[in-house]
Amino acid sequence: MILKRLRSETAQTVSWAGNPLDKPLTTGPNGPRLTPRRSFELFMESVKQRSLPWLPAAISDDIKGVSSWTI
Repeated sequence: MILKRLRSETAQTVSWAGNPLDKPLTTGPNGPRLTPRRSFELFMESVKQRSLPWLPAAISDDIKGVSSWTI
């Protein structure tokens, strides 16, 4: 038997030290190369379609509930 328990989405904001999507490139004799970031300004990203992690107590309660079932 497989039991699935689903949780609802919780939108969160993640703070990064610099934009992880902005990868500065320079063109040299061997073509484009990644260079170190020049700015570590705070970059904030909104994360969706994720739920909060399960708390150990909730997992324990679920296991206790399922183990009490009789088939």
